[in-house]
Amino acid sequence: MFAPADTAHFVLSILAVRHDFKVLAFKGHEAISELYAIHVELVSDNPNVDLESLLNRPAFLQFGLKGEGIHGLIDDIEVGDSGKRMTRYHLILRPHLYQLQHRHNQRVYQNLTVPQIIAKVLKEHGILADQYRFNIAPKPSVPRVYCVQYGETDFQFLQRLCFEDGIHWHHEHSLDQHLLVFSDNQTDYPILATARYQQGSGLAAEDPVVSHFAVRFSTRTSQVVRRDYNLKKPDPRSASSGAKLDPVPSTLHSAVRSEATPVLEDYRYPGRYSTGAVGKQLSQIALEGHRADYQLAKGQSDLSTFRCGHLVTLSEHPRGEYNQMWLLVSVEHKGRQPQVLEESVTSDDRHDGFTQGYRNRFSAIPWDTFFRPQEPAPKPRLSSQTALVTGPAGEEIWCDEHSRIKIQFHWDREGERNEFSSCWVRVATSWAGEGFGHVIIPRIGMEVLVSFIGGDPEQPLVTGCVPNQHTPVPYPLPANKTRSVFKTRSSLGGNGSNELRIEDRAGQEQIYIHAQRDQDCTVRNNESHWVGVNRVHSVGQDETISVGQNSLRTVKVDDTLQVGATKKDSIGTQYLIEAGEKIRLVCGQSVIEMLATGEINLYGSAFNFSVTGDAQINTGGQLDMNMPGGAAATGPEADGVKGSIEAGVEASFSPPPTAAS
Repeated sequence: MFAPADTAHFVLSILAVRHDFKVLAFKGHEAISELYAIHVELVSDNPNVDLESLLNRPAFLQFGLKGEGIHGLIDDIEVGDSGKRMTRYHLILRPHLYQLQHRHNQRVYQNLTVPQIIAKVLKEHGILADQYRFNIAPKPSVPRVYCVQYGETDFQFLQRLCFEDGIHWHHEHSLDQHLLVFSDNQTDYPILATARYQQGSGLAAEDPVVSHFAVRFSTRTSQVVRRDYNLKKPDPRSASSGAKLDPVPSTLHSAVRSEATPVLEDYRYPGRYSTGAVGKQLSQIALEGHRADYQLAKGQSDLSTFRCGHLVTLSEHPRGEYNQMWLLVSVEHKGRQPQVLEESVTSDDRHDGFTQGYRNRFSAIPWDTFFRPQEPAPKPRLSSQTALVTGPAGEEIWCDEHSRIKIQFHWDREGERNEFSSCWVRVATSWAGEGFGHVIIPRIGMEVLVSFIGGDPEQPLVTGCVPNQHTPVPYPLPANKTRSVFKTRSSLGGNGSNELRIEDRAGQEQIYIHAQRDQDCTVRNNESHWVGVNRVHSVGQDETISVGQNSLRTVKVDDTLQVGATKKDSIGTQYLIEAGEKIRLVCGQSVIEMLATGEINLYGSAFNFSVTGDAQINTGGQLDMNMPGGAAATGPEADGVKGSIEAGVEASFSPPPTAAS
């Protein structure tokens, strides 16, 4: 039975606060996966209530005959007009979760499930484990390898995660708390007592009833298709196999549909999943979200037990199919008890004919329909940022088999600039083929330019490097603005470098190549070199030249060979030395000279001619030996002195050019 008209049964209790507030009226709205707000009108004999001391205090508004009500925190409170004795106050009760709207953050979560991320955020806001619970059904979900909150409030971030995983939430109220319940199934809704239907006639019913109940059906999406890309899932069919190729290789495809017609498809890419099982699950969640309100009931009652996220069975409705269990999706509460007023207090309220008691409006869906939260505002989209390349201590280059690296953004306050600062991030290159392409790995400490695939903060892509004060360009600018340089650094811990430098300054054009250690060049066919003026070829130690067939060298004027020690020539068949005028062999004081005229001169301080067999000397003319006063026609010159040769050899070796030249 209802309370007598002169009895106040709406009561506000504030934790650890004694007060004389009387509830004049209240109204508010609550819905699954939405923040509720209950506006309470109060009157008090005290015109000087310390409002600030009440802010954020837990309070319970009781408006049910059996003590039912709504618990929350006093989020807003104000004082209104005063009469002769009473002063009006207004406050708003909201859940603790509402405070998550007041904190914006930019942070990275790695290798955590959605419930783990939610629990971490709630704890930071003082919502501890005894103030919430999870009822998550077993499913093939995996931890989120890389989850980014960027430019979102904590509440927006949690709402987005819940939507993506099909998690809904509601509150269960008691005198002491409002328990936050997260669930992704139908098994965690409290069941209320059966609600009797009695069509409104303008007369008050003996007991609380549902006075209005209408059901509507609406056209909704009937098929969901998702697709995603996985760089680790290669297309098993190669172009050479003759099989028909997937037009989009390395993709994952998932589709689910209902039996409803027409076929209205929701197709999206990327689907944000990495396995077929997870893709199927997310597609099913999306379809359930589209069709959650396909059949929706709306009604009105004076049942003060109604709460969103609760199940109630309707009875005595003339349409028998409505007499089933329904899930309350939203409830709009309203209550008034003007009997608490003992005098006139200024009010601008309009009551639309409702002057006393409690009533509500609600919406509901069949109990066996999966409720999924509606899609919130999309997460912020990014164009590009810079970040620092990171890795473990003691390393200079850190990458995986796909040339991916780790980075840390400048806004990341929790990263420690190590190998755990991010997920593996792909690096764009000018060319990437099947076993060929262009690879340069950004090194730890470099500043890189990062773009985001589709603007998604959770899909970074390194597109280049940018110099800064700590990592300047190889040569000072603008003094060397005409130089194009590719210069590396020896690793680990090396100070050397390999370099390709192109100088385009007019009159000083140059291509400079520097190898810190070895340089190997392989030419499968022909190689040509053309030098317009001079060429210097210097080898610090040994040089080996192998020619498979013929070798031809042509010198237009002079050819000089200086050997500091020994020169050996080994010829398999013939050794031909040919000169147009003279061949002269000099060794110290010994000389052998052959002239084009046929004259041969030998000079030396001694002569020894020994053979083991026969020897003949044949002349066409006279042979003179030991002639008195005779002298050889030639003598030694300085070119055959050992010291002069060594000096000439050393003079030919100059130090190699430096990188700075």
